[in-house]
Amino acid sequence: MDAMELIQDLIDKTKNLPHRSEEKLDYLKRTTEMRIRKIFGDSSIYLKDLKSIRFHPGVSFGGMDESIYAESWTKGQSKMLNLFKTIEEDITLENLTKNASNEIKKDRIKFSNKIFIVHGHDEEMKQAVARTVVEEPGSGFTSSQNLKRRNANL
Repeated sequence: MDAMELIQDLIDKTKNLPHRSEEKLDYLKRTTEMRIRKIFGDSSIYLKDLKSIRFHPGVSFGGMDESIYAESWTKGQSKMLNLFKTIEEDITLENLTKNASNEIKKDRIKFSNKIFIVHGHDEEMKQAVARTVVEEPGSGFTSSQNLKRRNANL
């Protein structure tokens, strides 16, 4: 599973979370925390956001109306889903940024099937010769090809 599939799985689990099922809520929170750590690292802001989500009222007392518990549970689910939507957006933007960066790199790289082998015992001379046959930026030609072209015009 990739990161988006992992988050989508958490969204599905949250949407299907039975009302006041503490066992399933605990599993969901632990799984969410683990996945955030794996995807974004231990210092992710999403971990703080996750810990701030509450599924229970801030205070409770005997005889408290059940609707308050239901409302807190629904708000918790809603906040959890919002967190996952934000994470999905983050992953999408990260992927777009990586793809754009890769496209830029691909545009800059020109491949050639030409090979020039430099050999010998004099290491300094080999390096000097190798540097002269490296392609000059923007010209599409190696330094030695540019020198030949210039000399041909004299």
